[in-house]
Amino acid sequence: MQSFSFTFRLNGCLDDLDAIDALYGRCGDASVESEADTSFIHFDRNATSLDHALRGAIADVQSLGHVIALIEIEPACVGAP
Repeated sequence: MQSFSFTFRLNGCLDDLDAIDALYGRCGDASVESEADTSFIHFDRNATSLDHALRGAIADVQSLGHVIALIEIEPACVGAP
């Protein structure tokens, strides 16, 4: 397994404590940050590949009803210097 770091920017803001708790309950490898009316979910996910890490995290977040607007991947995860 390898660790992959990436961030999802959501459409909207996670300001409901129950929604945040549900996210942490489903994604123990995530942390949430909010700025103005946008929330970001930062992941450090262990998986066999970046593809598996992203697909799993996307499925987890979408299963909770959140819409992902943008995915930012750390350069080290894709082999960039």
